[in-house]
Amino acid sequence: MNFKLITDLKKLEGTMYYEFLAGPYQDKCWSAGSGFLVWDVFEIVEPIFSKRMACFDFQGRSQASAIEIANICSDLDLAACCESFAQLKQLLKLNEGEWSSDQISELRVLAKDLSSWLGEKVKQSGVITIIGL
Repeated sequence: MNFKLITDLKKLEGTMYYEFLAGPYQDKCWSAGSGFLVWDVFEIVEPIFSKRMACFDFQGRSQASAIEIANICSDLDLAACCESFAQLKQLLKLNEGEWSSDQISELRVLAKDLSSWLGEKVKQSGVITIIGL
């Protein structure tokens, strides 16, 4: 699994990504300046988005306000600091026994990086649009 937030369009392979677009949707996907997560990695952090957004559509477009993004970032920051698998499992969609310590470390780094990126972008644009599969 690729636990990286991709911000360079040239590094995308295929089309199975969730896009984080800074600002409202403008009838265009795959925008320069967007962040992308591979679909199976997004599924892991998806419970945070579903919990913190009033109208989250897993397969469509969803717009998150600055307040919703602040709440998402707060949960992502908690995930980045979790010391145990049990704590992490309360926030994210994780199955027992499938995670090496390296993968859990990578997931914590992703949570921190995604929180930082979303926080920075929402300050610039006021909203984040999440474009599902």
